[in-house]
Amino acid sequence: MILAKCFTIMKRSKNHHWPRWWTVRIAVFMAIAPIMLYSAPAGANEALCDAATRNQERVSKIPSRLLYAIASVESGRWDAETKANIAWPWTVTSLGEGKFYPTRQEAIQAVKTLIGNGVTNIDVGCMQINLGYHPDAFETLHEAFEPETNVAYAAKFLNDLRKTRRSWSRAVRFYHSSDTKRQAYYGKKVYGAWQQIRIRDRKVHIAERKKRVDAKRQARIATPEPTDDNAAGSSVQFGKGTTWPPRDYRQQRQMQMNARAWAFSPK
Repeated sequence: MILAKCFTIMKRSKNHHWPRWWTVRIAVFMAIAPIMLYSAPAGANEALCDAATRNQERVSKIPSRLLYAIASVESGRWDAETKANIAWPWTVTSLGEGKFYPTRQEAIQAVKTLIGNGVTNIDVGCMQINLGYHPDAFETLHEAFEPETNVAYAAKFLNDLRKTRRSWSRAVRFYHSSDTKRQAYYGKKVYGAWQQIRIRDRKVHIAERKKRVDAKRQARIATPEPTDDNAAGSSVQFGKGTTWPPRDYRQQRQMQMNARAWAFSPK
């Protein structure tokens, strides 16, 4: 659509005798437009698979972050900012090639084109559900690309594999393939991703906790000292460097030491 509009503008420029430099700008934009479409910031889209997998892990009692580890391997898109593979909801894989589309509608249109060309082996969405092996998974393509629906189906499939294979590690391997060699390689990738995701989550948790602690400390420092007579009278000096009531742990500890010194000092 963007390119079509650019062609229209260029045709009009010939009729209206627009400056040559303006036409050159449009031509440059047309050259980089495809790159812009695929390198634009992910925005809210990058959080869709994450949120859906967290919800299904809780509802379906799947080990925390295991479902997202599978998603990051299946539909992972490299994010330069976080330096990690982020599961992308509008991913389509067919004929050995995976593509990340900027919108759901473009992904749906790509699948329709593949089906129209007779292709049936197509993986779609966060969890890359194969439409050929799971023809009854979704009623519509729109539903197939709905992150919650896509992940919910994958969670049910993984849980069924867990029951029949009697372990999460086997279930993960059979989620991908029944071929032994492919299973081993896939299992290593998923468990490696799982470990990295948990490490990253831990770092984020520590950073957020530090921010909260720092904010509380800054708020405490910014609290003004009592200046009026009544407020000043409410604090009682109890030895050097302490007042009652104590304002923090250090003052409380100092007050205890002063009290002991006073109690055991010779009278």
